[in-house]
Amino acid sequence: MLDLDNIFVNRVNLTTIYCNMKIIKKIFKSFLKFVLLTALIHIGILVFTSIKNGDIKFLNYFQILGLSEFWPKITKGWISDLISVLTMVIIFSIFLISSLNKKLCTK
Repeated sequence: MLDLDNIFVNRVNLTTIYCNMKIIKKIFKSFLKFVLLTALIHIGILVFTSIKNGDIKFLNYFQILGLSEFWPKITKGWISDLISVLTMVIIFSIFLISSLNKKLCTK
């Protein structure tokens, strides 16, 4: 015999799970937006500090990541600055190409 009460209860449970997943997804997206905003503010402060002090070292990608705590000499010298800029350009290019491929391939 078909038990309609259990079918209804299972449907409610699936709906509740779906709603909870939507809430978790919204919380995660909000967290990512918060991190992005904080990073943009941080970079803005670093650009301002770099211009104010006339020292480009504040914008060294390895220093921004805090790698100098593990490898103290990574932020020293012009080679570090060059590699830092190249690393930023490569990462930006990867994100740009990935984004363009997704937009161009979907119809």
